[in-house]
Amino acid sequence: MTGLVWWTAKSLNQINVDRKQSEVKLRNSEERYHRLFESARDGIFLLDFNTGIITDVNQFMIDRLGYSHEELLDKHLWEVGFFKDAGLSKDAFLQLQSQGYIRYKDLPLETKDGRRWRWNS
Repeated sequence: MTGLVWWTAKSLNQINVDRKQSEVKLRNSEERYHRLFESARDGIFLLDFNTGIITDVNQFMIDRLGYSHEELLDKHLWEVGFFKDAGLSKDAFLQLQSQGYIRYKDLPLETKDGRRWRWNS
């Protein structure tokens, strides 16, 4: 029985070591993702897949559109006002749900102060 107890303690210790290593790897991966997200020279919206609600937006898009981070969070794309055609935005969201991604590069945006902005400008 002593051998079984020792093996169990050793196994539990290894599980704990593996878990800690996995946590470090996950934390490093999250930090790399966050740096990439924030430094991207493309506008990025993260949306709730089921609802279309904005869960995050990167600094590039905030700078381009003039909205604060807080003004964009927890709203649908078509509620914020920079996608002038709500129907087109909703159709694009349905496409996002079916394909897993979408590019808005040809869709004109409107900044908070009413200026028009295109993705390729």
